[in-house]
Amino acid sequence: MDEIDVVLKPGSNIVDASLPEAAAGDHVIEASLVGGTDSTPLNDRSALAVDVAPRPMVAVVTSQIEWGETFARALALQGIDARVMLPGDAPVDLKGWLGYAVVALMNVPAIDLGRARQNQLEHYVRVNGRGLLMLGGENSFGPGGYYATPLEAMSPLSARVPKDLPAAAMGFVLDRSGSMKADVGGITRLDIAKSATLNAVQVLNEKNQVSIVVFDTRATLLVPMQDRKDVAAVEAALRRVAPGGGTSIAPGLSKMMDEMGTSRSRVRHIVVMSDGQSQGGDLIALTRTARSRGMTISAVAIGSEADVATLQTLARDGGGSFYFTEDFRSLPSILSQEAIMLSGVRRWNFDYGRMRLWGSLAFTLIGGTIGGTALTLIFLPALYAIWFRIKPAVGV
Repeated sequence: MDEIDVVLKPGSNIVDASLPEAAAGDHVIEASLVGGTDSTPLNDRSALAVDVAPRPMVAVVTSQIEWGETFARALALQGIDARVMLPGDAPVDLKGWLGYAVVALMNVPAIDLGRARQNQLEHYVRVNGRGLLMLGGENSFGPGGYYATPLEAMSPLSARVPKDLPAAAMGFVLDRSGSMKADVGGITRLDIAKSATLNAVQVLNEKNQVSIVVFDTRATLLVPMQDRKDVAAVEAALRRVAPGGGTSIAPGLSKMMDEMGTSRSRVRHIVVMSDGQSQGGDLIALTRTARSRGMTISAVAIGSEADVATLQTLARDGGGSFYFTEDFRSLPSILSQEAIMLSGVRRWNFDYGRMRLWGSLAFTLIGGTIGGTALTLIFLPALYAIWFRIKPAVGV
């Protein structure tokens, strides 16, 4: 309660008063005039109902918890509460996301969020007008597999490969075993894999070369090594692929290695995709041979029945990356990420005193009028505070 001595003049009067900070919820603010003589005392009191909104909460989603907590402390300097969480602990439905005024994705690859969460975030921004902040790094934007995802659709930054990057050869070894005919939301696993492969080919610049091998227990050279610019031929070839029998990775990898030997490119990379248990073949020997020929191998294990241990070893010994997902809809993002990294997106380290920022140093502010304003008021001062290591004042 605040009491102020005022001298009222005839007519309208404006009185300034300080109010204490109120907790979130419904409150009634009442003003009373006491003293003096008034022939109409009923109008000496007035009240106003006020709904105090809770302090804005920011969801900081990152695999680098230490950096997330640093960002949260900087937000606290601006009176903003933040909750730091791993991608796997992020909300699983739109209602959960709407508990936050702003969502900040700190160097998060698309695969870690999954397609469902990405769709929810797009609705969160486009329909609900909330704010989304994307911070760049080696695991976001192009290198993070944002191409052809809701994350890229919301971002003003393209996840495509720049056209002036050096040429490279990329080979796709695609599982077409019988299990790939399983249904995933009205479309087969194989159809998703074919679409993902085509997306990855489209991401590459026209200087690159591509080849595709499909396998079950036997391997078939579907697309001989050729320039990427003939996308129509690749699409037509993929359209002809149908599910087959069992699963044996070795014949497919061996045939692709032979095809890679015909490439003129110095950089030659193979991506193996499978959803089953591989039977037969000496993959260890094949991997050693590939490395001796200057080739690298990445592997993608898709679904709960995939031969994770074998594919993980294949990627490790092949000098590439390993991916595992049970969400087949994440496959386009994974293959696009591989295509972009192959094409020469480099990782730079910038060391500023104690602070190190990874990747492109890019960030994107996305949101409606409310979301964009909140991001501007929250993020930029917080980034300034992090950069110059500003601490809150004491005793003020």
